[in-house]
Amino acid sequence: MKWKWTDWRFLIIVLIILGVVVRFVNLDRKVYWGDEIISSTRSAGYRKAEVNQQLFNGQIYSPQEFQRYQTINPARSLSDTLHSLAVEAPEHSPLYFTMGRFWQQMFGDSLFVRRSLPATVSLLAIPAVYWLCIELFASTATAWIAAGMLAVSPLQILYAQEVRAYSLWTVLILVSSAALLSAMRRKTKLIWGIYAVSLSLAFYTYMFSALVAIAQGIYVLYTEGLRLTKTVQSYLLASLVAAILFLPWGLIVARNLFNIQDSMHWTGRKAKNIYVIRLWILNLMSNFVELRNPEDPFKFNWLIDLPFTYFIILIFPIVGYAIYWLCRQTKQRTWTFILILIATTVLPLLLPDIIFGGQRTSIARYLIPLYLSIQITVAYLFASKLTDSEVKTSQRQFWQVVTVILVSGSIFSGAAIAQSPTAWTKYADYYNAEIAEVINQKPRPLLIGDGNLNTTQSRLISLSYLLKPEARIQGVFPLNIPDFSPEFSDIFVLTVRRREPLIPILMQTGHYQVELFQSWEMSYKRRIIKLWKLTPLVEENSQVVPQ
Repeated sequence: MKWKWTDWRFLIIVLIILGVVVRFVNLDRKVYWGDEIISSTRSAGYRKAEVNQQLFNGQIYSPQEFQRYQTINPARSLSDTLHSLAVEAPEHSPLYFTMGRFWQQMFGDSLFVRRSLPATVSLLAIPAVYWLCIELFASTATAWIAAGMLAVSPLQILYAQEVRAYSLWTVLILVSSAALLSAMRRKTKLIWGIYAVSLSLAFYTYMFSALVAIAQGIYVLYTEGLRLTKTVQSYLLASLVAAILFLPWGLIVARNLFNIQDSMHWTGRKAKNIYVIRLWILNLMSNFVELRNPEDPFKFNWLIDLPFTYFIILIFPIVGYAIYWLCRQTKQRTWTFILILIATTVLPLLLPDIIFGGQRTSIARYLIPLYLSIQITVAYLFASKLTDSEVKTSQRQFWQVVTVILVSGSIFSGAAIAQSPTAWTKYADYYNAEIAEVINQKPRPLLIGDGNLNTTQSRLISLSYLLKPEARIQGVFPLNIPDFSPEFSDIFVLTVRRREPLIPILMQTGHYQVELFQSWEMSYKRRIIKLWKLTPLVEENSQVVPQ
């Protein structure tokens, strides 16, 4: 029996409602990790160097004092926000940070408020993907299924809860693409103007929007047969307007191009092929289902993580078949748009990884256009198999089961995300909730870290959101270690890198007993996070003993 709109309309509306709810549940209880801390610092108008100088100076601070450069200060204006980005991080376009500043000024400065901005913005992706599917397929069934799947996509939910620009970028990828297709079809000045504005906003949101713009340009030239038609002329004019609107920040980016390359050098660090391939699998799976190993979310074992393995066996053939079905069943103008968008946004990252080595394609946020394209393609496959009257009943029933399994996986994944205090998108800060829990068990603990290391600095600020008010934090310098006050019940030292100098220096002084208290190991960058217990030694009868 053919599915009718009334059969699945209610279910998709329920999916969308669930997706909306999950985005906002427990927003303020999740690990506030390094990149989010940087976002808050930028929005507040502070430079990273300035914050490091003021916080990591050997003094002891309460957790609340450690957060003072994360909040909006009337003494700092929007110009300070823009200056902070232009001087230290011009690769981060200013739109989201500006929005974040005004959002906090209007609604407050809590973690929930900060994260509610990207969560709210992410909701716009639901109608945006609907619009894009209408332009691509002229099919309301595909548009509704795509909207429902995107609403409960674990990847979309996770990035909707990040105080970063990813949810805004997602919306603008969809809107600019839909506006372009609509403009090519309607050929009106208004819709070309919408395309120009949305493309400019994308430039002001994320630097990889340039790859999306290139993909859109290739598509226009390809479909118009490399001829200077009116459509091509309109496209060139709209692109020129978008470029002119972006010019003020574009000049800042151009002047700091070498510094930007330096700041991104870590993505070019060589990584084992098996590590990168494993993350390809994990990231693609997160588009539909989130079943990562909570002990190490960047690793999986085929034999132990059986539910994950079952979904791999299900999802990868579906994605491959969906691409085949798209190319076979849709018009050339439709499937070429999706394939060009995939190729143009993936190959510039994949080829350097293959030729020079690196891990660019292992970073899920860089490949959001790819994951959106895959989700749209799978939505078209499901819509075709579920609503086409020419599909046999047995085949339709099979695809009904497949759709239910995949969507159910997304729903359960969303529920798990809502309850979890951390996620793989926190990367090296993934274990911060566990670290804070260990420290908070002590009545009046002191947490110490190397004030010279960027990774330790961001982690100490992140932990300040999780530590109890009685705890204290201190960023010290290995070559100038102060005497630690006896007022603390327990003194902990946090190390992130394998060869940090702080612990050996503390041992060499002979004033402290240093023992490893607990450690957390993850395959991401082969990172081992260690929490050391530091006990001052006192002299008693000419012998040094623990205090």
